[in-house]
Amino acid sequence: MPRTTSPDTTALAPAIHRRAWALIALFDVGIMALAFISVRHELRGPALGQFIVSRSIGTVSFVTGAWLLVHLLDRSHRVRHVAVRMAARVAAVVGVAAAMLAAGLPMLALAEWAAGWNFARSLDDVAGQFEVNVIVFTVYSLVYWVWRRRVIALQALAQAERADVALKAARLHALALELQPHFLHNTLNGIAQLVRDDPAAAEAMLVTLGDLLRTTLSDGRSAEHALADELARLTMYLDLQRMRFGDRLQVAYHVPAEAHVARVPTMLLQPLVENALEHGIGRRPGPGTVTLHAEVSVAAGERRLVLRVRDDGAGLGDVPVREGIGLRNTRERLDTLYPGAHTFALHSRATGGAEVVIELPWHTTPRVSA
Repeated sequence: MPRTTSPDTTALAPAIHRRAWALIALFDVGIMALAFISVRHELRGPALGQFIVSRSIGTVSFVTGAWLLVHLLDRSHRVRHVAVRMAARVAAVVGVAAAMLAAGLPMLALAEWAAGWNFARSLDDVAGQFEVNVIVFTVYSLVYWVWRRRVIALQALAQAERADVALKAARLHALALELQPHFLHNTLNGIAQLVRDDPAAAEAMLVTLGDLLRTTLSDGRSAEHALADELARLTMYLDLQRMRFGDRLQVAYHVPAEAHVARVPTMLLQPLVENALEHGIGRRPGPGTVTLHAEVSVAAGERRLVLRVRDDGAGLGDVPVREGIGLRNTRERLDTLYPGAHTFALHSRATGGAEVVIELPWHTTPRVSA
């Protein structure tokens, strides 16, 4: 049976360890400073020096013991059986307390022998040091356990956020890949209709299509770009459609200059205009107009970008609207990019034709890359 790894086995980042060591050292130095302040008036000469040396060695022992204890506790987290894991932690605390005392006493004895001090005094001072070590390292282990759980929770949250961003990026990229063949299919069909009747127009459409594809590829995998860039791409697309529809197609823009810097999803308007041409203007016996309207609104103190794509074509009729690839794709991309922060509506106009209304949160800096 394969062994599963729980989140509890997550290794902590080295920066967290360095921060922990700094806090532990600061804590021990603080204790030493308090002890020195409390006895500085009672000790003089060699006794004061002996006190400082013994406390310094004790501080080094505590910091070193904390370093060893943390690594032992990290290893104990890999033990799957709860009782064995708890026993390993207790053994780590007791073992480190004993090891630090066993290592500290010879160091203290050597220092005091070199200074000619009375080692018997230090032995009296460290008579209960083992119990003190156990208490101190138990506190360390409890604090470290709480700290470790917090770090693991933060790491899991960050990992989930990264996975969510990656999933959205992959989804947007897949949707974009789905949309482009649909656009190419419809455009090439339009060119094919002109090949026999108007070869020059068909050739001009191919040239414009090449320019549009170069623009699309140069945008890379960006999920958003400025509305000005979207309008430039849309103009190239409409140039293609004018060659197809001729005088039957009129286009009107009502876009204030302040809206040009707003960021919108890449290829947002093209499928909406394409839908208006295919199901609106294309079914109208005479000439028709596609109107693009943009405005910057303020609601509840927040700026919003409102986009409208209108046509005066055949309208939606009484039959429920069946969303094709373009509309469905646009709706899904908006749901992925701005979950719960946008609106998308398609309805008939009282004066004839149809209208798509999209409301987006206002921002001018990149958000998501697909």
